[in-house]
Amino acid sequence: MRIASGIKLRHLEAFLAIARLRSLTDAAADLGVTQPAISKTLKELESLLGAVLMERGRAGVSLTAEGEIFRHYASLSLAALREGLDGLEQARMGSDRLLRVGALPSVAAS
Repeated sequence: MRIASGIKLRHLEAFLAIARLRSLTDAAADLGVTQPAISKTLKELESLLGAVLMERGRAGVSLTAEGEIFRHYASLSLAALREGLDGLEQARMGSDRLLRVGALPSVAAS
Protein backbone atom coordinates (compact mmCIF):
# COMPACT_ATOMS: atom_id res chain seq x y z
CA MET A 1 0.00 0.00 0.00
CA ARG A 2 1.24 3.44 -0.90
CA ILE A 3 1.39 6.24 1.69
CA ALA A 4 -1.53 8.57 1.11
CA SER A 5 -0.01 11.86 0.02
CA GLY A 6 -2.60 14.00 1.79
CA ILE A 7 -1.89 12.77 5.34
CA LYS A 8 -0.74 15.64 7.50
CA LEU A 9 0.62 15.92 11.00
CA ARG A 10 -2.73 17.31 12.21
CA HIS A 11 -4.43 14.10 11.07
CA LEU A 12 -2.09 11.95 13.14
CA GLU A 13 -2.28 14.21 16.20
CA ALA A 14 -6.08 14.31 16.07
CA PHE A 15 -6.41 10.56 15.55
CA LEU A 16 -4.05 9.76 18.42
CA ALA A 17 -5.77 12.22 20.77
CA ILE A 18 -9.17 10.72 19.98
CA ALA A 19 -7.81 7.18 20.43
CA ARG A 20 -6.20 8.09 23.77
CA LEU A 21 -9.18 9.98 25.19
CA ARG A 22 -11.92 7.88 23.53
CA SER A 23 -13.88 11.06 22.92
CA LEU A 24 -14.07 13.56 20.07
CA THR A 25 -15.09 16.35 22.46
CA ASP A 26 -12.25 15.68 24.91
CA ALA A 27 -9.72 15.33 22.10
CA ALA A 28 -10.87 18.62 20.60
CA ALA A 29 -10.45 20.37 23.96
CA ASP A 30 -7.03 18.77 24.43
CA LEU A 31 -5.86 20.04 21.03
CA GLY A 32 -7.55 23.44 21.33
CA VAL A 33 -9.87 22.99 18.37
CA THR A 34 -13.62 22.65 18.01
CA GLN A 35 -15.41 19.30 18.03
CA PRO A 36 -16.63 19.75 14.42
CA ALA A 37 -13.05 20.48 13.33
CA ILE A 38 -11.66 17.32 14.91
CA SER A 39 -14.54 15.27 13.52
CA LYS A 40 -13.80 16.62 10.04
CA THR A 41 -10.10 15.85 10.47
CA LEU A 42 -10.89 12.25 11.41
CA LYS A 43 -13.23 11.88 8.43
CA GLU A 44 -10.50 13.26 6.14
CA LEU A 45 -7.98 10.74 7.49
CA GLU A 46 -10.38 7.84 7.09
CA SER A 47 -11.11 8.98 3.54
CA LEU A 48 -7.41 9.23 2.70
CA LEU A 49 -6.78 5.76 4.09
CA GLY A 50 -9.93 4.20 2.70
CA ALA A 51 -10.65 2.65 6.09
CA VAL A 52 -12.96 3.18 9.04
CA LEU A 53 -10.63 3.71 11.99
CA MET A 54 -13.17 4.43 14.72
CA GLU A 55 -16.74 3.65 15.59
CA ARG A 56 -18.70 6.44 17.23
CA GLY A 57 -21.37 5.68 19.75
CA ARG A 58 -23.12 6.99 22.84
CA ALA A 59 -20.41 5.56 25.07
CA GLY A 60 -17.72 7.40 23.10
CA VAL A 61 -15.34 6.28 20.43
CA SER A 62 -13.80 2.86 19.97
CA LEU A 63 -11.11 1.78 17.54
CA THR A 64 -11.84 -0.71 14.81
CA ALA A 65 -9.32 -3.48 14.10
CA GLU A 66 -7.84 -1.26 11.38
CA GLY A 67 -7.80 1.65 13.81
CA GLU A 68 -5.80 -0.38 16.35
CA ILE A 69 -3.21 -1.25 13.71
CA PHE A 70 -2.99 2.34 12.50
CA ARG A 71 -2.72 3.67 16.07
CA HIS A 72 0.34 1.54 16.74
CA TYR A 73 2.22 2.83 13.70
CA ALA A 74 0.96 6.40 13.95
CA SER A 75 2.27 6.51 17.53
CA LEU A 76 5.67 5.22 16.45
CA SER A 77 5.80 7.67 13.56
CA LEU A 78 4.90 10.67 15.68
CA ALA A 79 7.40 9.65 18.37
CA ALA A 80 10.15 9.27 15.75
CA LEU A 81 9.33 12.68 14.31
CA ARG A 82 9.50 14.28 17.76
CA GLU A 83 12.86 12.59 18.43
CA GLY A 84 14.15 13.90 15.12
CA LEU A 85 13.05 17.43 15.96
CA ASP A 86 14.64 17.14 19.41
CA GLY A 87 17.85 15.93 17.78
CA LEU A 88 17.90 18.92 15.47
CA GLU A 89 17.35 21.27 18.39
CA GLN A 90 20.17 19.68 20.36
CA ALA A 91 22.49 19.90 17.35
CA ARG A 92 21.67 23.58 16.93
CA MET A 93 22.31 24.29 20.60
CA GLY A 94 25.57 22.36 20.56
CA SER A 95 26.95 24.11 17.49
CA ASP A 96 26.29 27.59 18.88
CA ARG A 97 27.84 27.06 22.28
CA LEU A 98 31.46 27.32 23.20
CA LEU A 99 32.76 25.62 26.31
CA ARG A 100 35.79 27.18 27.96
CA VAL A 101 37.65 25.35 30.67
CA GLY A 102 40.00 27.25 32.93
CA ALA A 103 42.75 25.95 35.15
CA LEU A 104 45.12 27.57 37.61
CA PRO A 105 48.76 27.64 36.46
CA SER A 106 49.75 25.36 39.35
CA VAL A 107 47.28 22.69 38.20
CA ALA A 108 47.80 23.19 34.47
CA ALA A 109 51.51 22.28 34.72
CA SER A 110 50.72 18.75 35.88
